[in-house]
Amino acid sequence: MTNLIYSHDRSIRGKWLSPITAPWKLILFMVCLLALWHIGVQILYGTVTTPTVEGSVRAKSLALKMAMRAGLFMMFFLCLRLMQFALGSGEGSVFIKLHGKVKADPARLLRALIMLAIGAATFVWLQTNFMASKVMIPEIQPFYLDTPLRNIDKALFFGHDPYRAFQWLFDVPNILKRIDQVYTYWAALIAGTWVYCFVSERMEPSRRYQYLLAMILLWLFAGTIGAILLSSAGPVYYGEFTGDYAAYAPLIDQLYDFHGQYYLDAVNTQQILLEMYYTPQMRFGGISAAPSLHIASSLMLLILFWKTAIARDLLILFNIVIYIGSIILGWHYAVDGLISIPIVLACWYVSAFIVKKFIKPAYL
Repeated sequence: MTNLIYSHDRSIRGKWLSPITAPWKLILFMVCLLALWHIGVQILYGTVTTPTVEGSVRAKSLALKMAMRAGLFMMFFLCLRLMQFALGSGEGSVFIKLHGKVKADPARLLRALIMLAIGAATFVWLQTNFMASKVMIPEIQPFYLDTPLRNIDKALFFGHDPYRAFQWLFDVPNILKRIDQVYTYWAALIAGTWVYCFVSERMEPSRRYQYLLAMILLWLFAGTIGAILLSSAGPVYYGEFTGDYAAYAPLIDQLYDFHGQYYLDAVNTQQILLEMYYTPQMRFGGISAAPSLHIASSLMLLILFWKTAIARDLLILFNIVIYIGSIILGWHYAVDGLISIPIVLACWYVSAFIVKKFIKPAYL
């Protein structure tokens, strides 16, 4: 793992950060990837399907919720950084020392604002491309792998569906509710980390931009191309698209009973996605099981922060919760997460190769 993460020569840190913290050729390369993806989506929209994403009230509502959660994450991160600064600055007024730090490098705030804007814009573009692509998955390749994926799951779990190993969670409402919330707020963590990698001046640039490029490759090749090749709906929609409603009836019944008493964001979102599937003009995103982007992107986060002990330990726990949540909430087959692992590693290796081409060795 450590061989994948580049070291940073702090002796040239000032040179790297002047005038703005960014390897612009690499950022331009990432923007070009997003632009090509966008053009491809527009071409497909004219030939495969014609949903009007802009016209969806639910789409705007979901986008607003994501933006608000990302904002909460950034506020939490800012408070955390202020605490770190306060603990590391010794005695005396923290605000006076912070003012002195800004005064010593007046362009620092400008750099942060510029990179914040770029980070926010590119993340919105990434997600717009992904959501627009996801709409077309069943149009290009109707769901066909659900039964084979379920059979693989049963083979892995000794003849049983994986969710049965976690059914006891329905008897512990507080834990299941927390799993559902973690699964939901995953989006804010992904968005916040994306912007952090543009704004941060603490983590070495090569590592941050390797992550950003790897994430673009992941959402493109796993979330779009891979999702088309492995077109599947997931356990909660199994009966809807295979006709075998009995297969996951026990899980679905438990989810709806629990939702009626305690509310599950997963059940609410699943209902919205199915409604969108049957109402093309309202689509924004769509149904897709394999490979799991929740698990893949969570694993990518773990790789990014692998060298930071506390973050690594928390993210290991986060990955476990996301994996269990993907199964017990009915979103994914257990094998969906396993499929994601080699794709994540491939994207990380490829991004490492590309970053080396764009960033001079002296700056790594």
